[in-house]
Amino acid sequence: MGDYLLKVAALLVVTNEAKYLPVFCTSLKEQNYSDIFLFVLDNNCKDNSIDIIRSYFPESNMLHVNENIGFAKGNNLYVEKAIADGSELLFILNLYIELEKNCISALVRLINKGKKIEAFAPIMFFGNYDKKLNKIQSYANRIDCKKES
Repeated sequence: MGDYLLKVAALLVVTNEAKYLPVFCTSLKEQNYSDIFLFVLDNNCKDNSIDIIRSYFPESNMLHVNENIGFAKGNNLYVEKAIADGSELLFILNLYIELEKNCISALVRLINKGKKIEAFAPIMFFGNYDKKLNKIQSYANRIDCKKES
């Protein structure tokens, strides 16, 4: 199976995170993968978070809600829209992170290997220090979502 360019939807729920956005947005903007579409839920922001995101991603799909509906419900609002728009992978992101430049391309490469993968997540670290000591999360490398308990 050759590499296939998958349409990736990056889903963001934003609630007053302006101080984290320059690092996050720069890392998303600098991804070496080109077929990424950004869906942003303005979760009743009171700061300039949305203006910051628009400055990096003027083409993003944005929706505003008049009350903070939370992270999970906020992402659920965009899942159906992203799929209806033709997205093949949903990448749910937290704004407190910085992505390595090849993060999305590496995850898409895993999908292209032909294995049946239904959920995956990158390994997460406490910053760019000694990554072996600061690993805080590694998920889909050991989970079998189809295994019945």
